[in-house]
Amino acid sequence: AAIDYYIKAVAIDSTKAPGFKNLADLLRQSRPAEEAIPYYKKYLDLVGKKKTLGDDLGLANLYLAASNKDSIAEDAKMAFKQDADKIYEGIANEMSAPENEGKYDASLFYLPWYYRAQLWITNPAEAEEKPKMYYEKALELIGENEKLARQREVSAQYLMLYHFKTNNDEECMKYLEKVLLANPNNRVANQIMQFLM
Repeated sequence: AAIDYYIKAVAIDSTKAPGFKNLADLLRQSRPAEEAIPYYKKYLDLVGKKKTLGDDLGLANLYLAASNKDSIAEDAKMAFKQDADKIYEGIANEMSAPENEGKYDASLFYLPWYYRAQLWITNPAEAEEKPKMYYEKALELIGENEKLARQREVSAQYLMLYHFKTNNDEECMKYLEKVLLANPNNRVANQIMQFLM
């Protein structure tokens, strides 16, 4: 009902950016992410230079969600991944540019790296280099921020598993300790600790 209302509203007045964003948000909640992408892109076109990095992140996250759909063709998945990666890279560059020092909340610098890591996990059973590299950067930027304990746990867990799969016990233990500092009840870390002891 709400989706139909917004579809009619943006058809009547295609100059109102919030209508396109609201429609994209509603579609994302109840339908496949790829259905929301054209509406979100129209929203970004309408806001133009007033768009924020959060707006860009929203589009990249739609591409990320669409790339994880099992029901779409591999070439479409790869296109979504590449589109998302390009946006995440742009956000990371914008945030870290020397001329923007102090412009952005430093506690958010990890975000593009964190999402890029998730984006490039193509086979969870394998130790993959791209996610490793991006999670390392995310973890570095997360630091000891207690508000980001869950993100620290997720990042460290991937790196722990990466080193476990590559039989690097020393590095595995280093990240295992970080996981358990973030969440002492992490089941995977506790199982690996028992295995390595």
